[in-house]
Amino acid sequence: MYLPPSKTLLLCLTFLCANSAQAVTAFSEKFSSTLKPARWSLQSEGSGKLAISKGKLSFTVPTTPKDEEFTFLTLKRPQLKYGENWEVIVDVANLSVPGGSIGVGLRIENAADRTDGVSIELDRVGENASKVTGVFITDDDDDLARDIDEPVSGTKASLRATFSAKTKLITFWYRNSTKAAWEKLANFSPANSASAQRRGDWGMTPATGKFKVVLFAYTEEKFATAGKVTLDNLIIR
Repeated sequence: MYLPPSKTLLLCLTFLCANSAQAVTAFSEKFSSTLKPARWSLQSEGSGKLAISKGKLSFTVPTTPKDEEFTFLTLKRPQLKYGENWEVIVDVANLSVPGGSIGVGLRIENAADRTDGVSIELDRVGENASKVTGVFITDDDDDLARDIDEPVSGTKASLRATFSAKTKLITFWYRNSTKAAWEKLANFSPANSASAQRRGDWGMTPATGKFKVVLFAYTEEKFATAGKVTLDNLIIR
């Protein structure tokens, strides 16, 4: 079928617009073998470690720290684009005993500025039961009053982050089993939209904006033994 140049251009533009928000290249990691340096970057603030043990990513802290310590495992590629729809899912467990604070979770951060980041984590704080917490940071401003948390039963959960290229909202979800429905925790706007539950101006653009996926664990006044605080089954799609 012949189309005049004007209609051909219109058809091409329509196709590009319709497909401009496709998902990122699918990626998964079961943590069954050695982490590849070309794919992952590990950073620790203190004595904590994230390492593969018995087919999972395990967090260990050999001695009880006085202050809060974080360990981050950053996925170098693929990175998530600001102009795409995407979702990230990871299974976590926090079998730590009561006392102190310890958490494990998923962080989404601005690839151009890591002081911009949001995270969803499974926490055990003091003598309390487990809770899922959303943390929202812009320009390194960590205001605890902005956190959103929900109590959960059990010590395991699947954590999920989704992004809409249309609304520019990052939404956090969680569930306690694969048979359960996803529960929405909160949404966040990196474009400073007043319609979001939490928001910040990350200065991202559809042309160049990208996000990084970071897995992390932290502890405060609490040591962690191998196999108690873990991450597994990372999926990006």
